[in-house]
Amino acid sequence: MAVYFAIGDVHGCLAELLDLYSLIEKKIEEEFSHRSDVFIVFLGDYVDRGPNSKSVIEFLIHLDPDRHIVLPGNHEQVMLDFVTADQDHLLRTSSIWFQNGGIATLASYASGQSHPVFNPHFHHDLATLNSAKALVPDIHKAFLTKLLDNRHPYLKDDKDQLFFVHAGVNPSKRLGEQSLQDFLWSRHASLLDGSATWIEELLVISGHTPIGDHPLINTNRINVDTGVVYGGKLSAVLLVDGIVRGVRQA
Repeated sequence: MAVYFAIGDVHGCLAELLDLYSLIEKKIEEEFSHRSDVFIVFLGDYVDRGPNSKSVIEFLIHLDPDRHIVLPGNHEQVMLDFVTADQDHLLRTSSIWFQNGGIATLASYASGQSHPVFNPHFHHDLATLNSAKALVPDIHKAFLTKLLDNRHPYLKDDKDQLFFVHAGVNPSKRLGEQSLQDFLWSRHASLLDGSATWIEELLVISGHTPIGDHPLINTNRINVDTGVVYGGKLSAVLLVDGIVRGVRQA
C-alpha cells in the first residue's frame, strides 16, 4: 500500500510544473509526512510544443530517485531518435520530431540564439541538422537513453492494483503481450471511454490523450492529461492505498 501523486503531460511547461510540484510537496508535508511510501510519478511527455523543455529535463534529472518515478512518453522517444540518429536516419527522424513539436524543444536549448533550423522555410540538410543535434548536451541525451532503455516503461503496484504508464494499454492483451508501441502511443477507445476493463484487472493511470479541464477518473482508467500546453491546467491525481483521494492542478 502506498501514496502516489501521478502528474500528467508537461510538454515543456516549466512554470506550471514548478507550481504543481510545490502544491504536492505541501500536501505531502501536511498529510503524509509520517509515511515512507509516498511517491511522485511522472507519466511522460516532458518535452515538445511548450517553451522550456530543456529546463523541465534539468528539473527531472536532479530529482531524488527514491521518491520519484519518471516514466517515458512518446515525445521522449522521438526526441531520442533524433539526437542519436546516424546520418542515414537523420532526415527521417528530424521530420517526425519537428512535426511533433521538436523545434520548440531545440529552441529551449539555444538560449535565445538563432539557428537555421528555427526558420519556417528551412530545407533539411545534414549539416544543419547535425548542428541542431549538438544543441542538446550529453547529460540530457543520457537521461533520454536511460529513460527509454527499459523493458518495463511503466510502474505496476500489485498490492494497490495500479498500473502507471504514459499512453495506456491494449485492454485485450495480457501485460506480457503489450508492446512498447502500446505503452507509449496507444489510444484504445474502449479503455478511454470506460467501456472496457483491462484483462489484467488493474487500474490504468496514464496521460497522452488530452481530455479537457479535469482528469478523467473512472473505475478502470484515469487520464491525467489536461492539456497544459494547449492552455489547460497541469494536473496530478492523488491515490492513497489504491483509492483516488483528489486532484491537484496548476
